[in-house]
Parts: sequence; structure tokens; C-alpha cells
Amino acid sequence: MLYKPMSKISKYILLSLFSLSLQADLLSVEVFLIPAGGFTIESDQIRGRVRTFNSKLLSDKISVKVKDLSSGVDLRDQHIHKYLKGSSERIQVENIEAWNDKGTGTLILNNMKKEIHFDFVDKKDHVEASFDLKCSDYGLKSMSYMGIGVADRVKVKISLDKNVSRFRD
Repeated sequence: MLYKPMSKISKYILLSLFSLSLQADLLSVEVFLIPAGGFTIESDQIRGRVRTFNSKLLSDKISVKVKDLSSGVDLRDQHIHKYLKGSSERIQVENIEAWNDKGTGTLILNNMKKEIHFDFVDKKDHVEASFDLKCSDYGLKSMSYMGIGVADRVKVKISLDKNVSRFRD
């Protein structure tokens, strides 16, 4: 029997199903390419804590180290890390507050702070949030390689277990 590698889409679906079934912490960023295509950047090395209080979702800070972001392709990861590390070692969201399936926080990226608005779903043991990010709003220049460019907008999704502290380096 010949070994047939799993397609990128199959891997992403499998990883999504696996992470949702375990309610594991997972950050994923969908990156769209021009003229067509895309890839996903992920990390399960999230720091911080979310909690619920009086039907609100609260967190002082959630962060991820740039070096913990992975697209599954080493060379691409090197470019991503170099592109983002010029700004800081971490990407973080502070002052998170959410209720009625909507939330706000302050995203710190490329040494710039901007308020973000996100959608969220409060599940029994975990929460899921998502928002669109316009890279140029944070002073990040467009990237391209051999005629393939990265779109200015990316889709950020995060799934976090509730009431779990994540204070690791």
C-alpha cells in the first residue's frame, strides 16, 4: 500500500475537529493570497486567562509569542517570524470584555495599540472568538514573493478553555 500524504485542507479539517473535540487552546489566522490561494498560521501556545463573570467574558491579557506561530512550512515560518518579530516578541490582546456574542479588546501588534471588535460564542467549557484584521492598520507592509502577494486582511480565530491559567514562557 502506498503512502499518500494528507492534503493541506484535510490536515486543517482534522486539526479543527481534534481541537474542538478537546476544547483545546488554538489560535488560527487565515491568510489569503493574491491572485488566489491561502494558508493558515496556528499556535496552541497561548498565554493568559479568560473567565466568565455575570455572563460576561473577561480577560486582562491574552498573548502568543511570534516564534510559536506556525504555518506548517519551515521557510514560510521563517519569513513570517522575521516579518512580525521586527515589531515585538509577542502579539497580545488586552482589556478583553465580551457579552451577548460581541466583544472588544485592545490588540497590540507592531508596537501599535488599536481597539478590536470580535464575535464570540460561549460554549460550556470553552469560548471561541473571531475577528478580521487589516494588517496595514498596524503598519505592517504588504508581503510578496515571485508574484504572489498576501492580502491586507486576515481572519483571526481563537478557541480557549475557560478558567485555565496559561502562564508559560
